[in-house]
Amino acid sequence: MNRRQFLKSLTSTLAATVVGPALLRRAFGDAAVPTGEAVDVDGKNLPVANAFEKARAGKRGVLVLVIPAEKKTYEAGDDNPWERGRVYGEWLNHGSDAQLAPLGTVEVVAAKMADLRAEIPSLPAGEPLFVLVEPDGSARALHVAVPSYPPFGRRGSAPFDSAIDDAVSKRRIAAVGGLIQRSIAVPAAAVPMLAAQVRAKLVKQRVPGSFWANASGCGSRIEGDEESMMVACGMGHVPAKSSRFLYLYAHTPAQQRKLKKAKSL
Repeated sequence: MNRRQFLKSLTSTLAATVVGPALLRRAFGDAAVPTGEAVDVDGKNLPVANAFEKARAGKRGVLVLVIPAEKKTYEAGDDNPWERGRVYGEWLNHGSDAQLAPLGTVEVVAAKMADLRAEIPSLPAGEPLFVLVEPDGSARALHVAVPSYPPFGRRGSAPFDSAIDDAVSKRRIAAVGGLIQRSIAVPAAAVPMLAAQVRAKLVKQRVPGSFWANASGCGSRIEGDEESMMVACGMGHVPAKSSRFLYLYAHTPAQQRKLKKAKSL
């Protein structure tokens, strides 16, 4: 059997015996399959289903980092996956022990609101920063206004100033970290241990439902996928505490290239 025939046979077998086209296309890195279409045999989003399964087994809650739905155009005040990923990245990478420790008491996953409704159909409209699901199944939205960085590179905007960036970063981290501290109680004595666990599990490793990525003034690279390079020269600078961020998309550019290569065989 030649390579072309083997790939056709493998594809047909997987499609017939696994779950269907959505999972098959995701397995091959199809960029046309958004996060919400990554399904298992029950038709659920895999990272979300796994988080809820672990939470139920351990009688823990679930904290969802909400991924905003993509839009063709954004109005003032709208959040997008890129900006939301920067906010999460700043907090997770640079938050204090007290701001991170609560995550050690829950399962954490990044997901769209549409995916969460497979588990909790009664969720309200909107895209808060977080949804906290308690062990008893009750859920509540957690949100806080996050300061924006001053515009850079536009006519009439202020020149780059690292001190200004740093001050804004601290306010953003304090806003998000404070929200989590107020929402999930943690005994003071347990804070150092829990914070260390969170950094080992969620900072050094992937946050389920997302990828870690690094940005410079001329592109971004996804960790663990060294072929991925998203070039965006000319965008100016990246605030220091935003340089490592959560990439909140289902597929990396490298996965997309592999798919195209597989289709051409």
